[in-house]
Amino acid sequence: SLPDLDITIIDSKVTSIQLGYVVMEAAKAAKEGKNKEEIIDMVNNIVEKIRILFLPKTLEYLRKGGRIGTAKSLLAVALKIQPILTVKEGEVAPYKNACLDFCVKSIDESIFNSLIYFLICSIFFFTFPLLESGFIINFVLKINTLITNGLYRDLSYNYL
Repeated sequence: SLPDLDITIIDSKVTSIQLGYVVMEAAKAAKEGKNKEEIIDMVNNIVEKIRILFLPKTLEYLRKGGRIGTAKSLLAVALKIQPILTVKEGEVAPYKNACLDFCVKSIDESIFNSLIYFLICSIFFFTFPLLESGFIINFVLKINTLITNGLYRDLSYNYL
């Protein structure tokens, strides 16, 4: 219905705040006058590097939304597992089934070894054990160190 427009569809293989970041960067590049091929290359580069890690308090909404199966949800509840999740190829997938201290260590390893320049860590609900463990303080200190050292253009984290 719009024959005069040059439209390219890109499968970003990302969701939520990741997709928003990709769109904002593409819009910024277009506003700066970059051509279509440059923007497509930039978007594909960002999609390869962008990561999201999150610790949902409950898997109920992921199950209801069809992001994970009922069996996985029930098993996690039965075993009292709080998985660290990520998005791979557009699908929610386990990153690590580990404790929170390992999460902080994994974030360090991902950032310093792979030099992923953009990391989003969404943590849905902080529970009292997280406060007791010092997880929040350690996490914020690590984020501050990364920004201070200038390793990343944009490093965001979101508490929902």
